[in-house]
Amino acid sequence: MSDRREIETIRERIPITELVGEFVTLKRAGANFKGLCPFHDEKTPSFFVNDQHGYYKCFGCGESGDIFTFLQKISGISFGEALRQLADRAGVRLTKGKKRNDQIIDALYEINESAAAFYHEILLSSRGKEARKYLQDRGITPEYIDKFRLGLAPDSWDSLLKKFRKTFSEELLEKSGLFRKRNEESGFYDLFRNRILFPIFDPTGRVVAFGGRIWREEETSAPKYVNSPETPIYTKGRTLYGFPFARTAIRRSGYALLLEGYTDVVLAHSFGFAEACAGLGTALTQAQCRILSRLTDTVLLVYDADEAGERAADRGISLCLEAGLNVRIVLLPPGADPASFLLDSGATAFGKRLAEAEDIIEYRIRGALKKCRSVADRAREVEHLMASFSSLKNPLLRATLVKTVSERFGIPERSLQNTLAVDARRPSREEARPEKYVSGKRGAEFRFLRLLIDQPILLRKSRMLPDPEDFTSEEYRSLYCSIREAIENNEPLTGDLGGRLDARGLALIAEIATSEMPLQDPQRQFLDYSRQIKLQRVNAEISKCTSEIEEPASPGSSPDENRQQLLKWIALKKKLMSSTGNEKFTE
Repeated sequence: MSDRREIETIRERIPITELVGEFVTLKRAGANFKGLCPFHDEKTPSFFVNDQHGYYKCFGCGESGDIFTFLQKISGISFGEALRQLADRAGVRLTKGKKRNDQIIDALYEINESAAAFYHEILLSSRGKEARKYLQDRGITPEYIDKFRLGLAPDSWDSLLKKFRKTFSEELLEKSGLFRKRNEESGFYDLFRNRILFPIFDPTGRVVAFGGRIWREEETSAPKYVNSPETPIYTKGRTLYGFPFARTAIRRSGYALLLEGYTDVVLAHSFGFAEACAGLGTALTQAQCRILSRLTDTVLLVYDADEAGERAADRGISLCLEAGLNVRIVLLPPGADPASFLLDSGATAFGKRLAEAEDIIEYRIRGALKKCRSVADRAREVEHLMASFSSLKNPLLRATLVKTVSERFGIPERSLQNTLAVDARRPSREEARPEKYVSGKRGAEFRFLRLLIDQPILLRKSRMLPDPEDFTSEEYRSLYCSIREAIENNEPLTGDLGGRLDARGLALIAEIATSEMPLQDPQRQFLDYSRQIKLQRVNAEISKCTSEIEEPASPGSSPDENRQQLLKWIALKKKLMSSTGNEKFTE
């Protein structure tokens, strides 16, 4: 474990809203910020972030924590890796060593980063002159070659291997995905040879993989693309090409452009369409759609205008609908792709196509009508069409779908309504809010701790504090002791309270800190909650003593002693009941 001071310095330098805001669009909600939870699918925000104390809590799925747990869960990494990433970001140098698995992960990031630098340098050198001309002929300027760190793998089987084999072990070279084992002899050879390389970045901007494209006409027998395999730091179905460059623009404009290829994305950015990103591999995935849904509720699909592009768009529509996204289809001329259209027609024409993007209902109806040659065809296509919208949750869009299909195909609306999958209907619910402190909603212990977290000065000023034994809940008792100790040591009430809290304690304080609590008179409320906590113990003790007097628990128990204890607890109860507000506080 790293030095506690290093961890606290990282917390101080990285506001949790800054980190979470890179993955979730947050809006102010009282003392908190709220947004769509990145850990489960939802249409109504139930995810709350408290900047003052550095916690997040989802009141939908229950996920909670601080900056370290958030990065761990959103990126699927260990605490050690999250600590190192955030330390780098905060400019904090860690002093402790690393576990072996963490060392391997670090080395894989280093290999990919070094490979990107190596290939980029070759592209910019005299060896890359022809490749640079190839890119510039296709509209990719030096500025965007640098921005996306494009590279060139030379026409060699071992150029990268020679650079790395003295620095990294064979185990790491194999795990990196940048090398392949030779079939008939020992050793490795480079995965990429004589290809333009597109580095693939994770959401934090680190290189995790590459896509390689042929660029010489004589290489027609080779596959057009060769891509990095999945590795311990790269899962293609959970990564979007260009996403780190598009995130800010998506949040600002309110929509994402989803394209097909590397070149499409780079050219779109160079023409001013910075919302562009692309899936990796042959098909879009649900995880990729969820990444986008954290930032926006609208996606424009801009796929190639050919049969393969139409199939990809159709699958993309279904996945986006399942993720709760609004989808529109950008139509290009036959045979065109985003890159070629931008080069041939320019940014203004492309922008016009975006503005005229077709509604998904109209897009699919038009496609279905093309296939109708008979009454049987119409029946089959309508059935398929309605089934394809079974995941449509918006009731207004569902009503529009039924009405439009009814008009275009001449089928009664009632018949169409019956074809929509019943289980696709999501019950409407009120917007999720943090827990409110209405009577009976939460106990005095919860409310007392919430007030103490926000106003720790009350602990020092109050002359009537609950003892740890007064708490009926072991979890609250333990948290109270930790908070009290941190306050007495003048430590900030953030994170795991200086290492005092385990995972359950961190989850509890995150839930308490992100909950809403109206403050009319903090001192009076603090006293009331303290009194209630003490009274609940006093009442329990009175009940226990009364039971012992009426029916001794053991032959040796003394009725007189029990009566004395009972009188003591009754006197304490009277004292608590008669105490009033501000005289219990020091100035």
